[in-house]
Amino acid sequence: KNGTQISYAEGKITYRSTPQIQELAYNELIVPTAGECYITLEDHTKVWINAESKIKYPVQFTAGERKVYLEGEAYFDVAHDKKHPFIVRAGDLKIKVLGTKFNIEAYPDSETITTTLLEGSVEVESRLSRECIRMVPSQQLSYDIQSGEMKLSTISDSKEPVRWKDNVW
Repeated sequence: KNGTQISYAEGKITYRSTPQIQELAYNELIVPTAGECYITLEDHTKVWINAESKIKYPVQFTAGERKVYLEGEAYFDVAHDKKHPFIVRAGDLKIKVLGTKFNIEAYPDSETITTTLLEGSVEVESRLSRECIRMVPSQQLSYDIQSGEMKLSTISDSKEPVRWKDNVW
């Protein structure tokens, strides 16, 4: 740990266990009010976690998909790996990427989950309706938690929703 930065990609942390145990070994990072944290996952994916947010991620990704769980807000700069898709679970949404930059706002007391895409492409799937929408850069998807409705819109400034990450207000 270095200030508010945590890195698993430097190779300093090693775990000796069977693949079955590694699948079950998760870390949970909780960022308090007025805090922020930056982590680098073991696959070199960079994640900025905003205040009042929680992310659950495996100590080490195993074969198949790379999956994390988010409650709150985080910006992802996903390491490209075509064979191992990166998946973020946020409430009833599943956001699947191969390598991209995007923001998710999924606070538990909010009525919506919002995904904003800056680079690359993502697929957003609702667990309730099984609807799947592919996003392109400068698009924002709003998911109504009560109705399950997803709305896709184009935004003029895709960096506006991530100003918190760079401390630009």
